[in-house]
Amino acid sequence: MIDYFKYHWQQTEEDSHIVECIKKSFIILDVGCGFNQYKKYAKSPQYFKGIDIANEDADEVIDIIDFKTDKRFDLIICYGSINFYDRKWVEKRLDKVVNLLDDAPGSRICMKVNPGNPHADGTMLDFFPWTMDYARDLSHKYGLMIENYRKKGSTGGRFKFDYVRSDYPYSKQSEDIYAFV
Repeated sequence: MIDYFKYHWQQTEEDSHIVECIKKSFIILDVGCGFNQYKKYAKSPQYFKGIDIANEDADEVIDIIDFKTDKRFDLIICYGSINFYDRKWVEKRLDKVVNLLDDAPGSRICMKVNPGNPHADGTMLDFFPWTMDYARDLSHKYGLMIENYRKKGSTGGRFKFDYVRSDYPYSKQSEDIYAFV
């Protein structure tokens, strides 16, 4: 997998939702940043850190599991990076990401996940087959809301959504989310 992302993969997407989230955030982490294309949208005094397991354009080449920081982030971007192998692999990394998320209401994790489909070039990696039900289960586990679910315009059947810290009880918001999704 690392060789594919290091030598073959070409990042083409810039999501306007991510750009808008960056503009509203102060301390930003991009997990699996690829070519670090979102960094240019962060302006002083914002803090932006891009990490990637394979790409030398990252601020730090490292797996999220090994990433160390004292910072807590109000925006964490996980676009296609918590997407592989099995449930244990996914949840170990997502546990780490959620622990890095600031406790303030509105702090968010922007996700793009793969339901187990090949890349546009036909390459089939060992993708974990995400479903919206699984995303909901994780929102319950972490006490986070799901916002901004979208599939339209995503390539290869991937879907996008945000996990968001709320300032009201999770049980209230769950009804709203299930009606929306």
